[in-house]
Amino acid sequence: MPYAPRLCLALLLVCSTASWAQDPAPTEETEPRDSPKKDDERDEEDKEDEPEPVLTERVVVSASAATQSRLDAPAAVDVLAADDLSQRAGDHFVDQLRRIPGINVVQFSARDVNIASRSATGGINNSTLAVADGRSLYQDFLGFVMWEFAPTDMELVDRVEVVRGPASSLWGANAVGGLVHLVTKSPRDTLGGQVRVEAGSYASRRVDFRHSFLSGEWAIRGSGSLYRIDAFERPQTITNMFGETIDPDFGLLADDFRDSGTEQPRFDLRADRETNKGTFILQGGAARTRGWIATGLGPFDIEPSTGNAYVQGRWKNGPFEAQLDYNYFDGAGKNLINAIDFGFRSARLHASFGGKKFLGRRAVLGYGADASNTKYDLSIAPGADERNIFSAFAETDVKLSQRWWLATGARADHFKETIGTVVSPRIAIRFKPEPRHTVRMAWGRAFRSPSVLEEFMDVPVIPVALIDWGEVDQDLFDAGILDPNQFPMGFFEFIAINLCQMVPDNCGVAPGESPIYVATTAAMGSLNLKEERTTSFEVGWTAQFNRFEFSASAYATESKDGIDFPQVASYGVGPDGLPVTADDIELSADPDMDGIDEAPPIDMCPLGFDLFPEFVQPCTQGPVTYPQVLTVLLDGQIPSLFQYRNGSKSENRGFEVGTGWHSPRGWSASLNYSWQDTPVSDGVSMDDRLRLAVAEDAANADLDGDGLIADTADFVNIPAEHRISFSAQIDRGKWFSGLTVDHVDDSFWQDVLTSDFWGWVPDYTLVGLRAGLRLPRSRITLTGQVTNLLGDEIQQHIFGDRIGRRATLGMRYSWEGRGDSAP
Repeated sequence: MPYAPRLCLALLLVCSTASWAQDPAPTEETEPRDSPKKDDERDEEDKEDEPEPVLTERVVVSASAATQSRLDAPAAVDVLAADDLSQRAGDHFVDQLRRIPGINVVQFSARDVNIASRSATGGINNSTLAVADGRSLYQDFLGFVMWEFAPTDMELVDRVEVVRGPASSLWGANAVGGLVHLVTKSPRDTLGGQVRVEAGSYASRRVDFRHSFLSGEWAIRGSGSLYRIDAFERPQTITNMFGETIDPDFGLLADDFRDSGTEQPRFDLRADRETNKGTFILQGGAARTRGWIATGLGPFDIEPSTGNAYVQGRWKNGPFEAQLDYNYFDGAGKNLINAIDFGFRSARLHASFGGKKFLGRRAVLGYGADASNTKYDLSIAPGADERNIFSAFAETDVKLSQRWWLATGARADHFKETIGTVVSPRIAIRFKPEPRHTVRMAWGRAFRSPSVLEEFMDVPVIPVALIDWGEVDQDLFDAGILDPNQFPMGFFEFIAINLCQMVPDNCGVAPGESPIYVATTAAMGSLNLKEERTTSFEVGWTAQFNRFEFSASAYATESKDGIDFPQVASYGVGPDGLPVTADDIELSADPDMDGIDEAPPIDMCPLGFDLFPEFVQPCTQGPVTYPQVLTVLLDGQIPSLFQYRNGSKSENRGFEVGTGWHSPRGWSASLNYSWQDTPVSDGVSMDDRLRLAVAEDAANADLDGDGLIADTADFVNIPAEHRISFSAQIDRGKWFSGLTVDHVDDSFWQDVLTSDFWGWVPDYTLVGLRAGLRLPRSRITLTGQVTNLLGDEIQQHIFGDRIGRRATLGMRYSWEGRGDSAP
C-alpha cells in the first residue's frame, strides 16, 4: 500500500493551520506573553498585598467557528488551565477530565482509559472526539481514541477545552457527545529546558525532557518521554448481573501474551515562526505503546511495536487559518480469548482551511472546508482499502438586540465510499441579562459514522464456546431433562466416546475419553450501515461573579439507528423448519480446523437415530451425520454469526452544575456535580430491562412472552447516576499543593463478551494529593503524589483491573535558554 515515507518529509515543508472539524476546527494559538518570573523572584508578601481583580474571561476556540469568550459560546464549554493541570494529582491526562461535569471516565488497566460526555463510556467509546492542536486523535478503523498519543507533559499544555453536547456542526463525525481539545504552548512560552524523573508504585517510572530555544525568527522545542508501569491486579472473581460469581479471566489464553502493564516512549518536535505574513507552525512526533485494550470481541494484547507518527503544518493570519497533517498508525495485537491476530495500519492525510468575516456590525460569519484520505491495511477487514471524506461548514452569530444573540450553523460531510452525505445543523439562542450572565438554549444534531471494522470486518472463524459433553449431560440431569437412571453414562458424552472409537485417531483424545468440542462463530461487518444520529436539546446558564464562575446545564438526547453487534444467526434448523435440509446452519466436524474431527461425520441412522422423531424422515432419504445430529439437537443454542447492524434507539437526559474560584494569592478550587438518568433503550428503561432479565433467569421462564429467556439484545451501559468532583490547589511560589476528591455512583457494564460477564460496579471514591517544593537556587523541584489515597482496591469496570493506592516521587531540574538569538 502507498504509505510513502517521503510524504512525512514533504509535509514538514508545508505551512498550514488550525483545525476546522472533526477533522479540525479552528485552533487558537496562545498569544505571546511576558516571560514568567523566575521562582526566586516571586515574593509572597507582594502577592498578599495585590488587589483581588475580577476573573478574566477565558477565550475558547472549540465551541464555534469564531473565537469567543466562554460566556458567549453557543455550547457548554469548560477550560482546564495549565497551572491546574500540573498541580492536580493524576497519572495521565484523562484523570484531569474528572474535574469536568458530565464527563464519565473509566480506567480498565494501566494503559486502557476512556471517556464519554453525557453518556456511559465503555471499552471502545466513539461518541466523544479528541484533538490536539486541531489534529484528530480518533482512530476511525476501530472507532476509539488512544489517549497515550495525546500530549503527556501537562506543563506543555496551555489549556484543555471541553465542549459538552453535540459538536458535529463544526467538527464532523463522532463529536456526538462533545469534544476534548488540547492546545499546547508555543516554544516561545517554554524557553529553556527541563528534565524530570519519577518513580513509584507498580514499578512505575517516567523520564521526560524538553528544551526550547530561539533561532532567528523561529522558536523551536524538542521533547521526549518514556513511561512504564506494571500491571494492576486482576480481580479473582466478579459477580454478574444474575448474581453468579465467576472468574472474569475464564477462557483467557494462559500462554503467549503479556500482562496488562504498559510502556510508552515518545518524541515530539515543534517550530513556530511569526512573520508579517502570519504565524507558521511545524510539528511532528512519534510514539509507541503496549498493553491491553478492551473491545466487543474481547480484550486484545497490543504488541510493543505498535506506534503512531505524525507531521503537521499550520498557518494563521488574522481571520484565516489552514492546516495540513499526516498521521500514520501501525501495530498488531492478539485476542486473549480466541487468539485472533489483528494487524492494523492506517495512514491519514488531512487538509483544512477556514476563516471568519464580519457581516455589518451585528453578525460574524465563520466558514471552512476540509478533506481527508485514509488508507487501511487491516488483517480482519481485508476488504477495507481507503476512505475519502469531504466537508464544508458555515456558522453565523447574530446580535439580535442588546441582550439577545442567535447562533446558527451547519456542516455537510460526504463519505465517498460509504454513507454518503450527512448534514449536522445547530441553533443556539443566548440571552444576557447582564454582561457576565448568559442563559443559553441550544438544539443540534450530530452523528457517528460507522468505523471501518463495522463495515468491513470479515472473521469467518472465532471460537465461541468450549463444549464439554460431560458438563452438558450434567446440566440436562440437573434440569430434569435427562433421567440419570435411564442414561447412567450420560447421553452426549456416551455418544462422543463411542463414535470416536470408530475413527483411527479417536478424535485426538485417549480411548474412553470424549473430546472438547470448540464451537466457532463468524463476525462480519455490513456495507449497508447508516450513520448513527443523535438529536440534543439543552438549556444552560453561565455566569461570573468577581473571582467565581458558575455553570449549569440540563439536556436531553435521543439517538437513532444505533450501530449494534448482535447475534443474527444460530446453528440449527433453517427457515423451512425441517431438520437435515439444505437451509440448516450446520456445526462443523472439525471446528478448530486442526485436521482432527472432534465430531466425525459418521452416519447415525444405523445406530438407532432413525427412531428419533426428528430423524425418521431424513434417514429414509440418506445418511444423517453426527454433525447434523448435533445441529438439530442443539438447535438455536450456539451462535453462528454476529454482524453489525443499525436499529437501536436510546435516550439520555441529565443535569450538570459546576463552580470554580481563583484567587490572586495562589488559591483555586472547583466543585461540580453531575446527574445522569438511567438510559432508555428502544422505549424501555434499562432498569426495567434488567429486572425482567434477572427475573426470567431466576425462573428459567419466558415471563414477557417474547419467546426468549433473559433477553439482553437491547442492553446498553448504565452510567453512574450521581458524580461529584472537588479539587483545590495552592501555589505559594516556593511550594504548591493540590487535592482532588471524586465520588462515582455505581454503574452497569455490558460492553464486553457475553451476559455472563455483565454486571454492576459499586460506587467508589478517589482521593488524590500532589505537592511540590521548588528550590530556586539549584533549579530543582521535588514532587510527590498519591492517588487513591484511601487505599481501596477500586474496579471501575466489571472487566477492569483492581487499582489500589499509588504513590509517586519525582525530581525536576530546569534551566534557562542559553545562546538564543531574538527574532
